[in-house]
Amino acid sequence: MLQGAGWPLDINSKLAGLAITNFSNSGTNGGIQIGTLILKWGKTYCGRNSNTTITFTKSFTNACLGVQVTMETSNDTDSEMVGVNSITAHSMRLMNGEGGDRNLFWFAWGY
Repeated sequence: MLQGAGWPLDINSKLAGLAITNFSNSGTNGGIQIGTLILKWGKTYCGRNSNTTITFTKSFTNACLGVQVTMETSNDTDSEMVGVNSITAHSMRLMNGEGGDRNLFWFAWGY
């Protein structure tokens, strides 16, 4: 039980009525749906100065609201830039800038 500002918050009772679905697959990609909230994550390879498309194993019902991308540790001195070129309910396109070839970790959320 969490307490603050004079009100207790019991997380378990709030989640008790929600349907929770785990749609993780083998490998490095996974996801979970809690009520209408959908969270997805994974790891992918992206070559230098290139893009890679991730097709979600389960599409967002309405919209993907955001994506966070992080590169795996790099020890080189090249400029580093990774990001998201496009997002749909079914897929996203990640980009890797002028550094070297990279493994990218990603996290997406929506409903």
